[in-house]
Amino acid sequence: MKKKLKELYGLNSFLARDSFKGLVKKEQVSLEKRRNKLQSIYEGVVNLYHQPDALFIIGLNKEKTAFKEAKKIGIPVIAVCNTNCNPRLVDYVIPGNDESAKSITFFANLVADAIIEIKKGEKLESSIDKGKSETER
Repeated sequence: MKKKLKELYGLNSFLARDSFKGLVKKEQVSLEKRRNKLQSIYEGVVNLYHQPDALFIIGLNKEKTAFKEAKKIGIPVIAVCNTNCNPRLVDYVIPGNDESAKSITFFANLVADAIIEIKKGEKLESSIDKGKSETER
């Protein structure tokens, strides 16, 4: 995955330069197609600068590659598991239907709201810590 991301970064920087314009039209189109393909595959991880704290998956059977990568790196996996999934493979199981649009929306919103609440708590704690350090002076 790192090699593919490096290739994507390289293609993006090369296509931004003027030397790209000097290539034959066929080569330009080929490079742009390759960049577009890599961007569509890796668009979710291009701007990650540190390892995520957890991976949330809906549809474990469909997202096997992401699951294997997370397990290899040691990232805890939270997954909505239907009856066709093995819940023993996942660190945190959420039993539910991973194929219905309504349930996918429900679980995605639930996790998004939980993340927002956690972020608010972190901001609150950091502002409290700043307030304590200022009063201690």
